[in-house]
Amino acid sequence: MNLFPIIPEILILAIAIITLLLAVFWDKHPRHYILDLIGLGLVIAFVFSIISPTPNILIFGTNNISNEFTNFFRRFFIFGTILGLGIIGNKGQKTKITSLEFPGLVLLTLIGMMFVAAASDFVTLFITIELVTVGFLILVAFDTKNPHSVEAGIKYMIFGGVSAAFMVMGIAFIYGSTGTLLIKPPTQQIGQALSTFLYIGFGLFAIGICFKLALVPLQMWAPDVYQGASSPVSALLASCSKAMGFLVILKTLCGLGLLENQRWQFFWACLAVVSIIYGCFGASVQFDFKRLLGWSSIVHAGFMALGISTASKPGLIAIIFYLISYMLAVIIAFAIADELEKNDYSVNLSDLAGLFNKSPFAASALAISMVSLAGIPLTGGFIAKFLIVKSILVCAQTNAFFYLPIAIAVLSVAVSVYYYFKVIKIAFWTQRLPNSELQINLNAKKRIIMAFCVGGIILMGVLPDLFIEMSDAVITSLVK
Repeated sequence: MNLFPIIPEILILAIAIITLLLAVFWDKHPRHYILDLIGLGLVIAFVFSIISPTPNILIFGTNNISNEFTNFFRRFFIFGTILGLGIIGNKGQKTKITSLEFPGLVLLTLIGMMFVAAASDFVTLFITIELVTVGFLILVAFDTKNPHSVEAGIKYMIFGGVSAAFMVMGIAFIYGSTGTLLIKPPTQQIGQALSTFLYIGFGLFAIGICFKLALVPLQMWAPDVYQGASSPVSALLASCSKAMGFLVILKTLCGLGLLENQRWQFFWACLAVVSIIYGCFGASVQFDFKRLLGWSSIVHAGFMALGISTASKPGLIAIIFYLISYMLAVIIAFAIADELEKNDYSVNLSDLAGLFNKSPFAASALAISMVSLAGIPLTGGFIAKFLIVKSILVCAQTNAFFYLPIAIAVLSVAVSVYYYFKVIKIAFWTQRLPNSELQINLNAKKRIIMAFCVGGIILMGVLPDLFIEMSDAVITSLVK
């Protein structure tokens, strides 16, 4: 068995074990130095994920696929984790996330996401998805002395359990229809299995995955969990967990030969439209910053689901591009939230008042983040939404139904300008009360991460071809 292609996973597992052992046996550990060493280890793992070869390898008795599609998401998850751990700021000193158990659990969850990317059968896929779900459940409810964190953990657990039930039942139907647990069965078996049982099975499985995407009908947990969890955890949920959900959907749709099925195009288009409308209405009336990001994450999930509904290569390329731009924007937003959140992890919009006067850098970075999320030109968010709408326009030429998602998508951008620019208005032009002083102290590491994300957002908006070509290579390895 050739283990060289999974050196990143082995290295991250070793770091996680050492971190947890230090947490148990070394009470007076220098936390910041150890977090920096963990970040360095993740950077090394990221480099190995780039230079490692891409053959199929055998792990735990099953073929785990290693190709451009798989490796992209492995790197995406490592990079997202580096950014997520990097935004832990000075406010974290007052909370339980200062303990080394926190980054140790984050690393174990990361390993689960990386094996989700590599899985080629439904058993491995389900087990690794549940490993990630349990990891995030513990991270969401990590601060057990905080009732809001515990409440968020309970809600995440309930919806996660419902999601698992749907996925298991769906896998059972798929297995009964195809006679195999492979995500990509032989072509002959797929042809024989295109029956009602296969459609029911994938439908149940897809509803279960909607939990990871924060997509209707399993989206109700997102605002509460984003608010109740610490900002680094919310950032990982918004970026890595959502990306993992789309990874699973794309892999199973293409593997089972259902991508171009018109029934599923209609299914994803309907889920997307309902999610966009639902998320826009919810985000428009929020007064808590993290809840606003939670509601808006439903809208962004809907946009990316529109890319799936196109059943076209340009639509799938747009999803990859969208995931990158969305991750960069939410990392900035949650980095600011981490500085401003109270002991219960909440951040009211009014807490952003006077941010520009106190820290012009933080306010400017937040503004670019909000502008990108709203889809304003010269940002990665604009290009991402443009690519989605462009791919739907092609479908609308042959099916007039797709003009409805286009109209909803364009209207949602107008609505999102309202609630995202409300954040900018408060940060730049709203004055704080005389007896209320804004406490924000960005450390050097967080400033570097935020500056990097700002540069990435602008680069994706000005030179999108670089990222479109990369996304093209990723999707080509999936659909070939």
